[in-house]
Amino acid sequence: MYLVYTIPPHFHKTIELQYIVEGDYRVTIRDESVLVPQGNILVIPPYVTHDALSQPNVKTILIMIPFEDFTYFSAFTRSTKPYLIFGDVAYNSETILPVLELLLSLETPTPPPAEFSDRALSALPAAIDIGWTNLIYGTLFSHYRPQFIGQETLVDSFDCILAYIDKNCVNPELSLSIIASKFSYNPSYFSRLFKKVFSTPLNKYINQVRVKKFIDRYNSDPSQNILSLALECGFNSQATFHRAFFEYTKNSPSKYFEAGNK
Repeated sequence: MYLVYTIPPHFHKTIELQYIVEGDYRVTIRDESVLVPQGNILVIPPYVTHDALSQPNVKTILIMIPFEDFTYFSAFTRSTKPYLIFGDVAYNSETILPVLELLLSLETPTPPPAEFSDRALSALPAAIDIGWTNLIYGTLFSHYRPQFIGQETLVDSFDCILAYIDKNCVNPELSLSIIASKFSYNPSYFSRLFKKVFSTPLNKYINQVRVKKFIDRYNSDPSQNILSLALECGFNSQATFHRAFFEYTKNSPSKYFEAGNK
């Protein structure tokens, strides 16, 4: 029996590899709807926004690989492609799947992050070391024509920017002009650059961070007043909070928590 899952728009600082074990997996990557058939392998680079709706009959193996480990393959580390799909089902099943299953048999499963709490996963190792990176991707690229995979430029800067937003999103005055000034960008240029890198407007991203923070804090103490907590998380009005919450979860706060979501 497979679990129903819904994953809101998000991105990782790691490379995401998914082997589609059962069913055809539908995912939206940078506003493009992508169908990944059973037996295919999907690879999504760091900082690429993607989301998936409820798919009860889909089962995947998901591996998260730190990008710095992947740089060992120097020839493959520069690209603007938002995803790769490896579609030789027979090769994937006979050669790649045994490698993944061996990894999963050796790894001690770790609790998945909140955005995967409802997802049917065989395992979610927290990190894969360079040896496993070499084995997995070496096996892939020994068969498939080398395809480039990489992250956008200025990643180090954006790491700092994302950390700054996470820390300061509780300030309702946080804005494009404040962040651009903090990191010495022209506001118009920074707005375009942020949307290009993350496929999400800056203000929308800030509100997503606030919603995540709200959910975490509410789950730690459900007796809290929803509006008061929303204001503490940086929203400046009830209407703004409800609009952002619905956009992120496709539910009102009450329905979201009544359904047992975390």
